Amino acid sequence: MPPQSTEDESTEWAANLKTLINTVAEPNPKARKVNTRAQSNTSANLADKPVTTEFLTEALSKQLESLKSWFVPIISPIIDKVDEHDLAINDVRLRLQSLEDKIDNLKSVPKVCDKELDLLKSQVAEQQKLVKDLKTQTKDAPSGVVFRKIREQYQRDEDKRRSHNIVIHGIEVTEEEASEGCERKAENLFQIQLGIKDPIPMNAAFRLGTSEKAPILVKLKDIRDKGRIFAHCSKLKDVTPRISIQEDLSEDTRHERRRQLDDYKRLKLEGRNPIFRGPRIFVDGKPWMQR
Repeated sequence: MPPQSTEDESTEWAANLKTLINTVAEPNPKARKVNTRAQSNTSANLADKPVTTEFLTEALSKQLESLKSWFVPIISPIIDKVDEHDLAINDVRLRLQSLEDKIDNLKSVPKVCDKELDLLKSQVAEQQKLVKDLKTQTKDAPSGVVFRKIREQYQRDEDKRRSHNIVIHGIEVTEEEASEGCERKAENLFQIQLGIKDPIPMNAAFRLGTSEKAPILVKLKDIRDKGRIFAHCSKLKDVTPRISIQEDLSEDTRHERRRQLDDYKRLKLEGRNPIFRGPRIFVDGKPWMQR
């Protein structure tokens, strides 16, 4: 059996515990100098009480309050500094993410340029073949006839090259456009304003100029999507600011359409449902001849 503690040993243990509690009642040396009288009173009060559970609870509670009064003023400024650094770090992260998005957009530019270059090369080859064929066909024709045939053929080829394109007027430049690009604006127009649920694939979308109201040229992958877009254009009548969508036509075709605009309006009033195909007016599927 273990040896039993004597009464003297118990008394000595209790005295040592009281001495320890009185010694650590105030952990802050500076506060100890200021609160000498309060410390003496606390020590005296604790020394007079027997060592019980209530006594230990009271002593530890006083010690905890003393630790708080000393520790909180020191740690609070540190916590505030940490919060400030967290905010600064989050701001840096957002800036880095924005830069990464812009870099990703710039990476796609060479691909678009390569596509445009390949397209231009094929167009040059077509034009060279066209000139060669026209020279053969008009070898003995007057120069005026040759020039007219070349101009008409060029106009047809130019309109064919632009047949997959549309031009959007009325969408102003915003800060987000630098990172999101014009394709996102075109997508929003098709889905939100026009109500076209299915996505419309695009080869490219960019501004035709540098002004805030420069139109956006959209190159569609499928020419059938062009008809879907124009079928919903009536929904843009109530949109503010005013937005309009037009075909991408050559300069000669635009000139011919403007020249025949009065005839087009007159035929419309007569209920004959005229439509433009290229530079000419068609009525009932047949070319309309100006009288």
